[in-house]
Amino acid sequence: MILNKLEMFNFRQFIGCQGIEFSADKGKNVTVLIGVNTSGKTTIIRAFEWCLYGKNSFEDPILLNSEVRDKMKEGDIQESWVAVTFTHDDIIHTLKRTFRYVCNERTVENNKTIINLNKNPEEDISLEYMQKDGQTKTPIEKSNIAESINRVLPKDLSDYFFFGGERISGIANRTDLSKA
Repeated sequence: MILNKLEMFNFRQFIGCQGIEFSADKGKNVTVLIGVNTSGKTTIIRAFEWCLYGKNSFEDPILLNSEVRDKMKEGDIQESWVAVTFTHDDIIHTLKRTFRYVCNERTVENNKTIINLNKNPEEDISLEYMQKDGQTKTPIEKSNIAESINRVLPKDLSDYFFFGGERISGIANRTDLSKA
């Protein structure tokens, strides 16, 4: 699997559509993300985990950007999504996972606006691949997406591919690494 691109829309601290293209050059195929604390490095790793496996390990489970959330009025709908484009067996795939949030209530308490969103946002997921003609995209049935992703990168191995600097020592000390 070669990671080509990550796109995020209103995902956590990223507002609007933001993207990263990864090096696919055979000789220079490493992309390093460097930034100060709270710049979004760990969020990018967790964006992969959420998109690929639906894993949300944020302390605040709401993925919608807080600034976007704060502007919502009662009844408004906003989306937060992540799309991962990758190449597997010389075929380009795009996986996209979306949460749709509805503002159920907007109140003011002690001069602070409180936005209450639906607890279980509507989720959508799609996986499509590009045919050899480079023009035609073919969707994969939703019921087969998890199995398709697991064939490319098993969820059990994802911790070894998607980790932030704070998790390096924990991974190095795991005894199950050699088994994987």
